[in-house]
Amino acid sequence: MHQNPERSLTGILGAFGKRVNETQNVSGSPDMSAFIKREQIEDETHYSLRPEGQKAIENVPALMEKLNKPWNELLDSD
Repeated sequence: MHQNPERSLTGILGAFGKRVNETQNVSGSPDMSAFIKREQIEDETHYSLRPEGQKAIENVPALMEKLNKPWNELLDSD
């Protein structure tokens, strides 16, 4: 992971967005915003999973479990 967790997340989301855009039958170029909402609140970047993103992974128990954990646990190396 990069020294700056937000920069690492940006890279991961960029790669995810590229895969979304290159998926057959996806119209336009929604990139990661098709699944993840990013907004600035009081000078901080906040990410939230859109309902479409939730639906896409609801049948993957390991991912669902991770979604409910706090960021500090998600960023922990173990």
